[in-house]
Amino acid sequence: MNINYDYDSNLSVLNFNHEFNQLLSDSLDQLINLSVLIFGNDFNQPLLNSLNQLTNLSILTFGIMFNQPLSDSLNQLTKLSKLTFGNNFNQPLSNSLNQLTNLSVLTFGFNFNQPLSNSLNQLTNLSVLIFSWKFNQHLSNSLNQLINLSVLIFDHNFNQLLYNSLDQLVNLRKLTFGYNFNQPLSDSLNQLSNLSELTFGTNFNQPLSYSLNQLINLFKLTLDYKFNQNIDLPFNIKYLNINCNNQYIIDNLHNNIEILELGYYFNLELNNLPTSIKKILFNNYDKELNNLPSYIEYIELPHNYKYQIKNIPKKLKQIKCNETYKYINDFVNYQVIIYETEIY
Repeated sequence: MNINYDYDSNLSVLNFNHEFNQLLSDSLDQLINLSVLIFGNDFNQPLLNSLNQLTNLSILTFGIMFNQPLSDSLNQLTKLSKLTFGNNFNQPLSNSLNQLTNLSVLTFGFNFNQPLSNSLNQLTNLSVLIFSWKFNQHLSNSLNQLINLSVLIFDHNFNQLLYNSLDQLVNLRKLTFGYNFNQPLSDSLNQLSNLSELTFGTNFNQPLSYSLNQLINLFKLTLDYKFNQNIDLPFNIKYLNINCNNQYIIDNLHNNIEILELGYYFNLELNNLPTSIKKILFNNYDKELNNLPSYIEYIELPHNYKYQIKNIPKKLKQIKCNETYKYINDFVNYQVIIYETEIY
């Protein structure tokens, strides 16, 4: 059944509830000032021409169930800046995004796994591109026109050789590979000279010795559970997030590292850390911490940490811990941040 709605023509935000699942037809035609349109989880109707009059729309979000062909239904949304597809969307894109030349953020949901081909070629102003769980397609030249892209995120399934698919992303700042990615990099990152944050997921275990050499602005590197390669980190990296028991890396940290984040699976002895470290963050650490560098200013302990820190770093200013930490009174002269309340 098609329902007619009487909307205020000056409406700028329209958020349908989760149960809404009606054909739109021409029901939105008077909303010429609408800037935000959000469909709830149940909506799954053909769009046809129903959005054609929404020429001022800047944000469009589809909920979980939406999985309809786009065809030319978005062609009039030339001011759209943010487009989000929910978990069920898995339709070929073809030319459906060609008119969205002002789009800056594009997010695909859980099920999307379609070849990109030339579907993104007109999105030259895109700055954030997020692929979710199932996406696992060859990139080839599909990203070549995204010269302003600053954030590129691949989720769980992506595991394709990169070759030169990223070469044109000269403004990329953040690159994230998800759980399954485990492909040799070779020189595939060489053109990403502005990259500042690089994350590899659980399965990644490829040599990095030469692949990071051209990333002269790389600030933060994340290595996960299975990474067991020997690597001497480039000196420009100042933030290392490591979630593996890689003894070589820990023993050979250079003296430019300022932030060290140790993940859930890290549990090596820390006896030879560089003096450059100012912040150290633990997730699930279960060893004593009596040899920390004296220049550390911030310590974030695991929630369940049980040991006393017998040698408190001389430059320490802040410590974050659980309110039940047995030795919390050792830090009465420091700023203590409690996990639950963030204030102590």
